[in-house]
Amino acid sequence: EAATVVLTYSRGGAVTLGVILLVYLWKLRHRRERSFIYAGLLASLLALPLLPSSYFDRMSTITNVAADRTGSAQERIADMITAGKTVLANPVIGAGMGMNMLVMREARGGWLGVHNVYLEHAIDLGLFGLAIFLVLFWSCLKAVANVQHDTSSPELFFLAQGLQISLIAYATAAMFHPVSYQYYFYYIAGLAIGARTIASGLRGRASEVEA
Repeated sequence: EAATVVLTYSRGGAVTLGVILLVYLWKLRHRRERSFIYAGLLASLLALPLLPSSYFDRMSTITNVAADRTGSAQERIADMITAGKTVLANPVIGAGMGMNMLVMREARGGWLGVHNVYLEHAIDLGLFGLAIFLVLFWSCLKAVANVQHDTSSPELFFLAQGLQISLIAYATAAMFHPVSYQYYFYYIAGLAIGARTIASGLRGRASEVEA
């Protein structure tokens, strides 16, 4: 995963990978497995001198947008501003599902949508539709957190932990990619609901045994 992020010069990928590592560090801070994370971080630090200077120049444009010589960072910011204005102009019902690319073309030309899941939903479905998506996302996040807290099954615990970290990674990457209607979130959401259902079944079975 790290090699892919480096080879593609992906800024969004680098930020998302950093968030994944930080969450794992927090999750594993009291477990023996934390040594693997520390070893990976050490290996990453030792490998930094092997990276080309152009990679660091690319990553620096995350905070220094004006320094991006390709103009992509400036375009992303301009698109987000344009998308925000579009949402404010039509905040209730939106433009219709999947229409964000047409809306952006009308506003600034070209055939590229805004690279932000939240703005895509807001353009297409309005602020109410975005709110529904956020409630769905939060319910999935809460479900896997509850499974980790309540289950006595180690397999289910680790499944829920992996799903929780995947959801956090998606929430981060969603700020940089136009993937509202692709399968990434919906697979994870389905697995989260499935984990909650399994945990509920196990609790019910345990209650029957005790009774």
